[in-house]
Amino acid sequence: MTTTCPGCGLELAAGTQGYERKFNASAECWAVFEEVLAKEFQSAALFGQVHQLTVDAFAVQHAGGRHPDKSVCIHLVGLHLNCGHPRFDPKYDDHPRERGWSSWTDDRD
Repeated sequence: MTTTCPGCGLELAAGTQGYERKFNASAECWAVFEEVLAKEFQSAALFGQVHQLTVDAFAVQHAGGRHPDKSVCIHLVGLHLNCGHPRFDPKYDDHPRERGWSSWTDDRD
């Protein structure tokens, strides 16, 4: 028997564990995400290079359900800054979560 993740559509063999998180994901998809995180946590270099991208991508792929829209929005901004914003270099620039959301959305400066 298989299960389909409601967020990303991934089909995996049905497991026995439950899932009580905010992301619109199946328990099986969450388990795969945790495996990816475990690999990242084993290497400081890998963690520093890709962790925020991993979390942002998973969050956006699993929008809906109990996952608040404002959370999806900030993860979309993170993806934009990491992938599509030519001036942003995470080695030298603060991430919007570190500066505070209002500093990235307030045009009064």
